[in-house]
Amino acid sequence: MVKSAPHKVKPTKVAKTAKETRDAKKEAQPKVKKQKGYARRAVKRAEPKINENPKSAMFIRSTTTSQFVLNVMRDLLRFKKPYGKLMTKKNEIRPFEDINSLEFLSQKNDCSLFMVGSHSKKRPHNLIMGRMFNYQLLDMIELGVLDYKSIESFKSMKSQVGQKPMFLFQSDLWQYSERHMLVKNMILDFFRGEEVSTINLTGLSYVIAVTAIGDESDAKPKIFFRVYSTELKKVAGVCPRVELELMGPSLDLEIRRVHENTTQLKKVALLVPKTVKPTKVKNVTHNVFGEKIGRLHMTKQEVDKMQVRKIKALKILRKEREKKEKTEKKAKE
Repeated sequence: MVKSAPHKVKPTKVAKTAKETRDAKKEAQPKVKKQKGYARRAVKRAEPKINENPKSAMFIRSTTTSQFVLNVMRDLLRFKKPYGKLMTKKNEIRPFEDINSLEFLSQKNDCSLFMVGSHSKKRPHNLIMGRMFNYQLLDMIELGVLDYKSIESFKSMKSQVGQKPMFLFQSDLWQYSERHMLVKNMILDFFRGEEVSTINLTGLSYVIAVTAIGDESDAKPKIFFRVYSTELKKVAGVCPRVELELMGPSLDLEIRRVHENTTQLKKVALLVPKTVKPTKVKNVTHNVFGEKIGRLHMTKQEVDKMQVRKIKALKILRKEREKKEKTEKKAKE
């Protein structure tokens, strides 16, 4: 008698409950570590904003910074506070040769502006000012300090933290020379501080005056950087009379080298968000002084068909005019 093989019984599938299904999905998903509160806030601060925070600047000492240049940077730092910091340690940085270390410091300190001081036989008493966008180099200029007088050498009133400067650029070179236009834009971006909609007159306590001399074709054009304190004097009218007194620092500079980013980065940096752009109003424009000018489109007015009030005096004048015309006509005949 041949024995048949035992029949294999298939195990019956037991339906999983909803809880078991959820637990299985959680185990399959990779575990993500939850961020702490301070980390979330730091990430949020670093995110791009429609209205950006005031630009911060870092003042960096290179391995060859002289005491002369260090004093210049300390004086300029006074006008940048509280949005400026001086690096106490020396850094081996050469921005025109390698920018990687500078971009790293920019991201670490969250600064979009920088000033590097150096000194060498080839380029004595050197200052490099530059800007970053998204922690990448946008543009920079190299200035040589020919003469310098510190703030302490002047006895005039000193500016306080948070006060806004006024700017004065003297010379036609600021309008048509590309190098001078970049220097002007850099100085404005560096020292303008926080943007405000209104300001008290007493808050405008000093003027930064920059004068350019020479010609556009000069290899190293010179500029004079002066800072004046303002004093408001009472007069008979509404507006006070302003008097200027040299406050310092006083710098004689020369433009040495210029580096401007011509890649796609500059186009992205100049983009304006749509939410910031003013809504376009039809037939409304603004002139160079910011005054609003409106344009009205009128239909043709048919004056001949316009109904006017008939006055007796006008009829008499018309009859007299017709009579006078007839007499003149007869006299000519």
